[in-house]
Amino acid sequence: MDSMQMLVYAIVGVVGALALTGVIGYVVADRLDKKHGTNIKAH
Repeated sequence: MDSMQMLVYAIVGVVGALALTGVIGYVVADRLDKKHGTNIKAH
């Protein structure tokens, strides 16, 4: 495995982890908003 391939895998892994964390955080925040009846989102 050459260094370019490892770099690509590292970047994809970091971006994927950040995206997964963002989605999970959004879902948790959305459920907490619904549970407590607060509507903080500005539409």
